[in-house]
Amino acid sequence: MEGSIMGGSIIVQMLEKAGVTTGVSFFSGYGPATGQKWGSFISILNSQADTEQEETLVINSANETFNRFAELFEQVEAA
Repeated sequence: MEGSIMGGSIIVQMLEKAGVTTGVSFFSGYGPATGQKWGSFISILNSQADTEQEETLVINSANETFNRFAELFEQVEAA
């Protein structure tokens, strides 16, 4: 989810071209500090899995998280 912030500045620019300038704070990330904070996030993330088994667990957990989001969105669409 943190990674979505990196593309946020591009989304903000696209929205501005369409005249949308309010309600976009989520996409603004950390403003000028976004790149630095992303670097810190990646550094911490990369230091968490010390073994290939731990790395696999982290990747599988992330994939499962996104699968749950997909399931939720499908339920909302069906309602």
